[in-house]
Amino acid sequence: LGLYGTRWTTAVLATLRGVRGEWNPAVPVRASSAEERGPGQARFGRHAPGGRPLRRAASARAPPDARHRRRTDQKKKMNVYRVYPSASRPTEMLFVAFNQDSGCFACGTDSGFRIYNVDPFKETFKRNFNNGIGIVEMLFRCNLLALVGGGNSPRYPPNKVMIWDDHQNRCVGELSFRSDVRAVKLRRDRVVVVLATKVYVYRFSDLKLLDQIDTQPNPRGLVALCPHPKHNVLACPGVTRGHARVELYDARKSTVVAAHESDLARLALSGDGSLLATASDKGTLIRVFDSHSGAQLREFRRGVDRALVYSIVFCPETKYLACSSDKGTVHVFNLKSEGGRVVAPNASSNRLAPYVEDHAS
Repeated sequence: LGLYGTRWTTAVLATLRGVRGEWNPAVPVRASSAEERGPGQARFGRHAPGGRPLRRAASARAPPDARHRRRTDQKKKMNVYRVYPSASRPTEMLFVAFNQDSGCFACGTDSGFRIYNVDPFKETFKRNFNNGIGIVEMLFRCNLLALVGGGNSPRYPPNKVMIWDDHQNRCVGELSFRSDVRAVKLRRDRVVVVLATKVYVYRFSDLKLLDQIDTQPNPRGLVALCPHPKHNVLACPGVTRGHARVELYDARKSTVVAAHESDLARLALSGDGSLLATASDKGTLIRVFDSHSGAQLREFRRGVDRALVYSIVFCPETKYLACSSDKGTVHVFNLKSEGGRVVAPNASSNRLAPYVEDHAS
């Protein structure tokens, strides 16, 4: 038995040299067929532990039904460990973000990226690189994407932004930096790259640098870019704590907004870039400002307890503002309400019903 155990271990180790992935001895499975066992995997066959072949007299051969039952019983007693290749492991999610019109969203994983349609919900396509993608930024529904490597085995260096053409199945542009990229935003004529204390703005057609903005330390990669073709507006943290900076490139004007006393946690622009919503790391208040003048227009209370705000988003018609947090809740605020009061849950759902019905049709 000891000799056979040594042979079995040697066979498994030899198999591991030719199979990509790790051996997971904590998950026992049954090897019910040659296809399930895979090529070269050790298993108990017609040889006894001593290494001698098992012979059976022809007269003692059992009927087919009996042999099938005997093999089934033997399989139930077997305890064989599967060698799991990397492709069969659970995929680790590294990044999720909607495109500019929220009709699709992209997922970066430890093996590539995937694109999903929202309505109807379905996977549109995926690319398997066998390496991680930490940021996937779509440009509406076209074939161009911005990719940044991520995970334990990144596809690209985390300090590079790769412009990926999915029709050509290759990178057609590259931006390199001295530090890791925190976020990337696209519109049809701009590429915005966020670093720890800098925001760079490039022209999409030739990747020429147009602007660079100094910010407070920005580990979350906070930035908002208006996708509207007639309104070129960008918002990011300012150089002062709790302040936001709004760049109105069409009007060649910059606006500094004193949004909060503590650090910014999230910020968002409305669809036309006219409104800016912010939340601090306290997560109790959501404030809405006029992006041109910097004046505060609304203040909504998300809650009393401290919370980490995950996201803020305007609806396309700028009637409602929603935010989510680590409290497991989503708050929806009516931007047309008097005095910036929080709309009651029942009233909020009633007012949202026509909007949901219109967009679902």
